[in-house]
Amino acid sequence: LSNNFMAEQVLLALAPKGGTAQDALQKVRTWVGSVGVPVDGLSLGNGSGLYDNNRTSARMVTSLLKGVYADFRLRSDFLASLAIMGVDGTT
Repeated sequence: LSNNFMAEQVLLALAPKGGTAQDALQKVRTWVGSVGVPVDGLSLGNGSGLYDNNRTSARMVTSLLKGVYADFRLRSDFLASLAIMGVDGTT
């Protein structure tokens, strides 16, 4: 199941007090770059990722997955969020 409204709310929660969605998106871009993702060509337009103003490449996604896995602070939650084939998150 997908909840795009909640994704937008999570994004807005990242904005500094009094900030905008664009401020939050810039914070996301900065973090994505900090885990080793090449951000040239990355286009983020909203939190849900559903609109045509969101652009990424397969290389960026792969770099993000590798970067999150390499960060011990994020690894366990990242792995726990993945679907288990034939058990959950797959149909």
